[in-house]
Amino acid sequence: MKLQELSNEDLIAKLKACEKLIDDAKTEKNEYEAILQKRGYYEIENKGRKTVQYFGDKGNIVITKAAKITVEDYSLLEQLFGEQVSKYVKCEKTEKLTPLKALKDIAEAFSFNEYLEVDLQELLKEYDIEPDSMMILTKKLKGVYDKDKELLQANTDLSGDKLEELIFFVHEVKNYEKIRKVLDKQNNNSVMNVAKELSTMLNQKDIDETVLQAIMEVARNKALTLEGLKELINNAVMVEEQIKITANYEKEE
Repeated sequence: MKLQELSNEDLIAKLKACEKLIDDAKTEKNEYEAILQKRGYYEIENKGRKTVQYFGDKGNIVITKAAKITVEDYSLLEQLFGEQVSKYVKCEKTEKLTPLKALKDIAEAFSFNEYLEVDLQELLKEYDIEPDSMMILTKKLKGVYDKDKELLQANTDLSGDKLEELIFFVHEVKNYEKIRKVLDKQNNNSVMNVAKELSTMLNQKDIDETVLQAIMEVARNKALTLEGLKELINNAVMVEEQIKITANYEKEE
């Protein structure tokens, strides 16, 4: 019998049966995902990783430790970033404050303690990477799991846990580079502001060089430290840990 010939009652019964199949499939899918998330979270927490990838015959699953960022004190961010605050937080007409990627990366790094105070080249040297490969890697590694993994597999002999370990450390080094950039910019601005104030208050010709250097040194000593930035960011935003699962399947023909 053609669908057009079915009665309303039959069509409704079939629709209800389809909805039950969809609900059952969703429940089953959630159960599978929950098991994979638990396995992935165990590896993330116990093996010091940011991302875990599992492969199957027709695709792969990527499990990532992520974060939900909520702005708690906008005034602190204004104090920190000044006129550049719009690069870190989007202020919408509804007065909703949306943290942008630049802020999310820093806040997540501080909250999860995922930053490493070393130079990328120094890190790579610890893994006995060839000089030619090191030149490529120092330029192209970005702290992004998929791209870094592909790049390291193509340019090194690393595999397994050693490869995953380096991917995570690269992520931490790149996080520190972002943090360092904020610190340097903030502290350079502070020193420059002192210099501008001095040139406004006094005739530059009358400033004794020794006095000027002494004042500038005071400004540098009052510079924002790594711990100071961490405290400010932690007070300005709230970070909630989340585990994200992404499925990548081959298309069925």
